[in-house]
Amino acid sequence: MNPSIIEAKFRRSKLDLDKTKLWRTVNIDQQESILNKISLTQDEKELICYYNGDNWWLLTTNNLIVCNKENIKQIKLFEIFKIELSNNIKNINSSELFIDISCNDNIIKLELEKSSWPIIVEILKLITTAEVNVN
Repeated sequence: MNPSIIEAKFRRSKLDLDKTKLWRTVNIDQQESILNKISLTQDEKELICYYNGDNWWLLTTNNLIVCNKENIKQIKLFEIFKIELSNNIKNINSSELFIDISCNDNIIKLELEKSSWPIIVEILKLITTAEVNVN
């Protein structure tokens, strides 16, 4: 996977997001907070980050790392086989919403900013073999 393609796709979306950013634009304190809790492989690069206090996730070139109140799960991108969206995702009034990421025997709830879901799902489809289901 070429990280610059993912970054360019995210930038081209031109979304005005508050909590979801390219890693290189994330506040240094937030970066340090995340990096102190995880370990990346030598060739792994950070791409996109969602940060909402105790809840955050980081998309890297190899993994999707999700933290829900200090419970950290690291999912290899090749293990993700399904992404599930609510059929009323466009009409949800909350500023945050969740999509379900299925991998192995687990379903991970991924918190998103409401307006970010189309680009995040598009990027996940690009870098995984996951099918997208709308329930």
